[in-house]
Amino acid sequence: MKIIYVLGKYSVGTYSEIEDNIRKAEEVSIKLLAAGWCVITPHKNYSHYEKYTASNEKLNYQFFMQCDLVILSRCDAAFAMINWENSPGSEREIYLTKKKNIPVFYEAYGIPDPSDIK
Repeated sequence: MKIIYVLGKYSVGTYSEIEDNIRKAEEVSIKLLAAGWCVITPHKNYSHYEKYTASNEKLNYQFFMQCDLVILSRCDAAFAMINWENSPGSEREIYLTKKKNIPVFYEAYGIPDPSDIK
């Protein structure tokens, strides 16, 4: 099976807005799973872990971003949700896909088929 990494906006102002972004990522992930992908969704992997940053200085945004980049570097492809633009984290992820030649599919163009990856 091919592994695809879902990227899109996570961090925003309020708990409710973060929750909306997690829900959107989950909906996209289900569509990718139904299409035959093995899916990595950081929104779900670290959902609301930002609450631990106050009690542990090592568990900060940069640490979680680095974890995400390591995971992404091991994937066959990435899937950019519509809300990825203007997200510093997503922009870093897109930069890594270009550097590592990881194919990126965009939600605006629909759900890709895993056979699109050779």
